[in-house]
Amino acid sequence: RPGAKKAPGAYCTQFSKSRTPRVYMSAYTGSFQHVTTLAHELGHAYHGWVMRDMPPAERRYPMNLAETASLFFETAVADRLVAAAPTAAARLRYSWYDAEAAGAFL
Repeated sequence: RPGAKKAPGAYCTQFSKSRTPRVYMSAYTGSFQHVTTLAHELGHAYHGWVMRDMPPAERRYPMNLAETASLFFETAVADRLVAAAPTAAARLRYSWYDAEAAGAFL
C-alpha cells in the first residue's frame, strides 16, 4: 500500500539455494504503470525460473538477454490493458504511458 515511508520501486531477485525467484514491489496501487512494472518484474522471475536447473556458470547472461522476457511480459500486459480500456480516453492515456515508458527505455 502506498505510504509516506515507502520508497517506490520494484525488483526481482533469485535465491541460489532454493533456485526460486522472488518479486518485490512497494507502493502498489493497481495503476497502469504499477501493473506493467509488476509484469516486467514477473518476466524476470519467469526467466530465472526457466533457468533454475542450469549450472550457475551458465545462468549468467548479458543485459539485453535479461530484458527479453521482462519486456515481453510488460508489452503483452500493456497491450491487453490498452485493448480492454473502458473508454477512448483511457485507451489514449494508457497508450501515452506506454509510449513514455518506451521513450525512457531508449
